Amino acid sequence: MLKLLIQKISIAIISTIILAWILSLYFGYTPNAQETADTASFSYSTLFIIYAVYSLVIYATLGVIISWIIDIKIKKQLNQIVFYTASGAIIGGVFYLYTSALEILKNFRERFPEIQLVLREMTTEQQLKALYEKEIHIGFFRTKQNNGILSSEVCSEESLKLVLPQNHPLASLPEVSLQLLIDEPFIMFPRHLGPDFYDFITSYFSEQGVNLNVVQEAIQMQTIVNLVAIGMGISVVPSSVETYKQYGVIYKNFKETSPKINLYVGWRQDGQSAMVNRFLTIVREVYCTYQSTKSNTIHTFSNGQ
Repeated sequence: MLKLLIQKISIAIISTIILAWILSLYFGYTPNAQETADTASFSYSTLFIIYAVYSLVIYATLGVIISWIIDIKIKKQLNQIVFYTASGAIIGGVFYLYTSALEILKNFRERFPEIQLVLREMTTEQQLKALYEKEIHIGFFRTKQNNGILSSEVCSEESLKLVLPQNHPLASLPEVSLQLLIDEPFIMFPRHLGPDFYDFITSYFSEQGVNLNVVQEAIQMQTIVNLVAIGMGISVVPSSVETYKQYGVIYKNFKETSPKINLYVGWRQDGQSAMVNRFLTIVREVYCTYQSTKSNTIHTFSNGQ
């Protein structure tokens, strides 16, 4: 038993090193040539340590337990798992950030349990490349893609939210004007990972005569919110990120009208298999439900006035 436990822990450590190396290299590291002047970026070694610390906790606890369960169950269910995985759709997207996307995935799994969803966390640029190269079937991104190869449609609408530390002087205001954010230190994702969405945010500020003072970059929205929580700056995020309840931060609406942000589901026009069409049906149902709920809420509110 002790020998087996040591083996499991050793595997957890090796897995941690591999995962931290991959995440640091492809999901957060900003090469020197792409770094922006006066903006702090994490070095590769710093990112590796951050990812390793988080990963080791997960691997050393849940990983060891789950691996034991797999050792017991996998022999009986191997053929079924291989079959489901082989017939499954590969879906790209930072799905944990988007409430509607999560609802879509939840409904799809409930309605079609025989189909195994394989999820990949990618930026918009990475997803588009994977769709063009037929590496994934469906993607979620912030930019509309309708051309001779790809099709897309809106599956969620959001607004922008301001993220502040709870002890920030502006935290007591019901709404925050952009004019109050001049010279405030902002934490943003690197522009090259999502240029359209990045420009969407900066344009919103520029129209009000405010230039973002970006002092720190981080790729993951959770990381950005965590950095706000420890007082390294403030940030702007899609409203769906508010579902990520982090102690030490507060989400605020802007006093100025916030432009709507669309989340699109995209697919290859030549790749509409029965499986992909089933998934798109769920997407449309969830979006219609969302629109109906929003309309009813607005109608009720108007009547109350």
